[in-house]
Amino acid sequence: MQRVIGIGGIVLKSSNPRRLRDGFQNPLGVDVQSWVGALFDPAAAAKAGLSASIQWSVFKQSNDCFDPSSAPSW
Repeated sequence: MQRVIGIGGIVLKSSNPRRLRDGFQNPLGVDVQSWVGALFDPAAAAKAGLSASIQWSVFKQSNDCFDPSSAPSW
């Protein structure tokens, strides 16, 4: 049986991306890299002998690379 083992990424938009990134990095321990995002390696994929990851990033609220989107900003 085939199944989903991951998703491509999680992208958040914020009017203050640095503050939001810091809010995830400091109390939650998200390892924010120099490219201002983080990668998560799902344990389920590793157990299955597969390589999968989830990318997490925060962009400025004014960034239009994901338009059109009607989703609210944080």
